[in-house]
Amino acid sequence: MKDRPIVSVVMSVYNGELHLAAAIESILSQTYKDFEYIIINDGSTDNSLAIIREFEKKDRRIVVRDRANKGLIYSLNEGIQLAKGHYIARMDADDMSMPERLEKQLAYMEEHNLDICGSAVRVFNTQREIRTWSYPVDDAAIKFMLKFKTAFAHPSVLMRTSLFKTGLRYADCKHAEDYRLWVDMALQNYKMGNMDAVLLRYRCHSGQVSRIHQKIQRKNTQNVSWYYQKKAKGYWPIIAVFMKQVQINGKRRRLLQLCSLINKERRKEGLRDDLFGSVIVSVFRSSHPMRVFLLFVYLRALRNHKKTPEEIVTFAVQALCTIDKNSSLYHFLKRFV
Repeated sequence: MKDRPIVSVVMSVYNGELHLAAAIESILSQTYKDFEYIIINDGSTDNSLAIIREFEKKDRRIVVRDRANKGLIYSLNEGIQLAKGHYIARMDADDMSMPERLEKQLAYMEEHNLDICGSAVRVFNTQREIRTWSYPVDDAAIKFMLKFKTAFAHPSVLMRTSLFKTGLRYADCKHAEDYRLWVDMALQNYKMGNMDAVLLRYRCHSGQVSRIHQKIQRKNTQNVSWYYQKKAKGYWPIIAVFMKQVQINGKRRRLLQLCSLINKERRKEGLRDDLFGSVIVSVFRSSHPMRVFLLFVYLRALRNHKKTPEEIVTFAVQALCTIDKNSSLYHFLKRFV
């Protein structure tokens, strides 16, 4: 291996003994070999450190940092500071990277001259494979989607290390720190992309942060969305205010103004109809609180583009297949079918 590795894989571990070995092995078995593996033991009280040390004995690419608990955000920024590679790859202690992940992402980033690259992920649990999460692949579509929600699977991303030399860091935005980082990157106009290929298996389990701290995550996600819109040019600062008012008061007049403004902005940004549709569908299939409002936007856009009632109904049916039958969005969509 060269003195300076091409890739630095950064992973923080806190009490992850149950799935840790599988996560580490999935990186060590990559077809691309020129990497260092920075593992930060963030004050684990279980057997995590012992598992890490056993792997450290077997593979000299592993770099271990063991210390008291300081939290995920601190750990990720620390890992970035320690990184020696030209690229930084994220990894979580409960997921599994596909064997060709690093090799394929590096090639894709170089081919498309990207600053950050994510991928589709396959969600699974102990019983079965659940679903595939896909994200927009185009830079413009990603940046449009970031106005409302994250556009990357955090543990799937590969980033150029040079991005962080300007002071860019994970902000203190608990359980939405990745979303805030992507927004800060978008505001600096870094080029973004996602591969339309599953390069990571995302484990779904009861101990996940997204389940335990769901309310905090949802609130901070909204705050990041409004932050981005207020920082953006054009109508986005107004849209941020309207979204907040609509969510709090449910004013239909504000909702119709939102529809008009968002459609104006996405046309001005040159987002093609098909890319706009892919973003909206992705938002519908998440638990993001703005999805009802975006549904209005998209249905109005379909009407404005003279889509037939059959096409609108087809879209509504496709969306219904992916939505919780107890949700307000499900009952709203039923009006169209």
